[in-house]
Amino acid sequence: MLDAQISEFASLVRWYYTPMMLPFSRHLRAACTVYDCMDELANFKFAPAELLPLEAELLTIADVVFTGGYSLWEAKRDRHANIHPFPSSVDQAHFAQARVVQAGPADQSTFPSRGWLLRRCR
Repeated sequence: MLDAQISEFASLVRWYYTPMMLPFSRHLRAACTVYDCMDELANFKFAPAELLPLEAELLTIADVVFTGGYSLWEAKRDRHANIHPFPSSVDQAHFAQARVVQAGPADQSTFPSRGWLLRRCR
């Protein structure tokens, strides 16, 4: 039933967070296959034995691979030609802009202050 609904999409992107989903969806035609590898899942306690062979297969069919950091990228970069690290981080310059006090939007200049609103709602 799911296959029938998915077949209606002309350009399906298969996006994998785990190779364990490959048996469920490898038969689906896709415009692009992405492996979003955020952890070395094979190192987890109770990792299934089929994880490593499925990951090897996924790395052969993926169009692009993303890793959750530089160490994971370094561990896998020789296994795929189009692999990119995405380390966890915070864009300090971007979020620091919220710390700067700015005037409110002109179209809201006549709106009552928050204190006035709170007093009216008691």
